[in-house]
Amino acid sequence: MRRRRVHGHRSAHRRRENRGTAGAKLGETATVKFAVVDKNGRPLDAVVPLRVDIRDPSGRDAERTGYYGAKDGRLELKLDLATNDSPGVWQIRARELASGQTATSYLRVSKP
Repeated sequence: MRRRRVHGHRSAHRRRENRGTAGAKLGETATVKFAVVDKNGRPLDAVVPLRVDIRDPSGRDAERTGYYGAKDGRLELKLDLATNDSPGVWQIRARELASGQTATSYLRVSKP
C-alpha cells in the first residue's frame, strides 16, 4: 500500500488580478488547492476521496464544505467570499478518507 500525505495550499486573487497573495478580501475569490501525494511528493494517480471543512472565524461551516474526489490526487476549490462574510482567519482542513490523514491551512480574510 502506498503511503499518502495530504497537502493544502491557498492563494487568493481579485477577480481581475493574478493569484498568489497570502490572504483575501471580502468580495474576492480565494483559490484553495490540495494534493494527495506519495512518499516522494508525487500526486497519486487515482481519484482520492477527501472531506474538506472550511470554517469561518466563528467556527461555522462555509459554503464549499463537503466531500470531493481529488482526480489524479489534486483538487482545486474556488471560494467566493461575500461582502457580508466574516473577516478574520478561516480554517481549511482536508481529510483523506482512505487513510484518515489530514492537512490544515489558514486563510486571512480582510475587509475590502
